[in-house]
Amino acid sequence: MNSFNPARVEVQQLIDTAKAHSAQGKRDAHELWRAAAQRASELLGPTHDATAYCQNNVGKALVDIGNYDEAIPLLETALRQAQAIHGYVHFAVEHICQSLARAYKQKGDLANAHKYWLAAATSSESIRGLHHSTTIFCLHQGARTLASQRRFAEALPLFRKVLEANVAMYGQSIHTAFALRDTATCCNQLERFSEAVPLWKRAHKLFKKELGKEDIARSTYRCLNWTREKVRAAVRAEQLQVLAAVQGLSEEERHYLVGLNMTHKQLGAVLEHLKKTYLTGDDGEYQYADNLRVAVKTRFTQVHAYHELKRSGCCGEEDVELLVIGDHGSETILVGFNFGH
Repeated sequence: MNSFNPARVEVQQLIDTAKAHSAQGKRDAHELWRAAAQRASELLGPTHDATAYCQNNVGKALVDIGNYDEAIPLLETALRQAQAIHGYVHFAVEHICQSLARAYKQKGDLANAHKYWLAAATSSESIRGLHHSTTIFCLHQGARTLASQRRFAEALPLFRKVLEANVAMYGQSIHTAFALRDTATCCNQLERFSEAVPLWKRAHKLFKKELGKEDIARSTYRCLNWTREKVRAAVRAEQLQVLAAVQGLSEEERHYLVGLNMTHKQLGAVLEHLKKTYLTGDDGEYQYADNLRVAVKTRFTQVHAYHELKRSGCCGEEDVELLVIGDHGSETILVGFNFGH
């Protein structure tokens, strides 16, 4: 303001006193905010921004001391007044919605908490845009309240929106790490483990480089390994089904092939080769084929075991190298067997 306004100065003094009590966590803060709101209404008018600000803080102070039953009706009345004056897109509306969301969350009413987080986010996005800390924060809290209600299918698109906004605004930061972690957790809850693995990887990498986040980095790494095992278990189950339909393989050989952790393309290439050789039946030239061995060439342990089996043969052997083109480049697969008596 360009001119001295005694009424505004008096209200500001009341606000400053109430602020100090709130900052110190004093239980009488709501009384001081109430007095400031009453005086602002008298001196500046019931529709003045200072009046709305004080009314909102009465509710916040009541929430801070756990008096939700008094805080929520007061905040809802303040919200209706703010919406009547400013519409649904305004800073005052957004602030009251945030206060209501916190109140309902702490009361345990997650459905209403979600509603008000999204209302705050909508107002903030209309005023400031998606790539703003307040918008992202409110959207993130809205997604978390959905997840807390186990409404994971609804929460996942919101988590992804938060993640994209964090990357655009903050880059590879701690904010992005938390968004990655929450999105990965939601994917896990939906049993979309293959989608979760790269998210856990990225989250772990970001937490690992942040000072003071070592515990979170370790827990994230445990989640990554757990999720990887879920992916492997699903792949193994699918591959066992495929191998069950292949004539000529023993149960031991089926589990041996599944235990190599090959991709579906790699296993498919191996089976195509075996059907032309090792599995041609009793009347073919491979009727004495024995000691099936397979190894992904870049995996030292598998290659070592492959050559150990090869040395156990007494009547010759046959080997081939298969070049398999996969989704992440090419791999050479060693396939062979010995000939017995």
